[in-house]
Amino acid sequence: MNPQGQVTEAPLPVPMLRLKDRGPPPFLNKTYEMVDDSTTNHIVSWTRENNTFVVWDLQDFSIGLLPKYFKHNNFTSFVRQLNTYGFKKVDTDKWEFAHEGFLKGQKQLLKNIRRRRTFHNIPHASQQALDSCIEVGSFGSLDGEIDELRHDKEVLTGGTGEAYKTAANY
Repeated sequence: MNPQGQVTEAPLPVPMLRLKDRGPPPFLNKTYEMVDDSTTNHIVSWTRENNTFVVWDLQDFSIGLLPKYFKHNNFTSFVRQLNTYGFKKVDTDKWEFAHEGFLKGQKQLLKNIRRRRTFHNIPHASQQALDSCIEVGSFGSLDGEIDELRHDKEVLTGGTGEAYKTAANY
């Protein structure tokens, strides 16, 4: 009923267009905001080329920044999330990450970044096709990635595991 007391018909529902266009996942938005915040450049910042970012202070990043944006302070979990979205570690000597859709000043590109599919529960035929690709070497060797992960673990733990345990307790 309208203010004049007349009965009116309810408006017809309008179909939602582009249901799949929900924008970038929260993880990517939060990561972009964290990197783009110039007040934290001493902890994490874009590089000069504006196409990678570096975590400069691992402890402040884990203790101070991660809990502000995420429900944890675990740097390893953060890196794992980056990996699931296809980010690559650029330099083995520092925590520098890159993705072709993660560029300074181009937040609109985040919508093009997709989470990698996990290979759990792949139907048998698809798994065989995947196995044959791996045998041929289409996905490259995992040895380099394993070595890089070992190096990263060594850097995080300082060779003893104590630094990681201390950071994980915060």
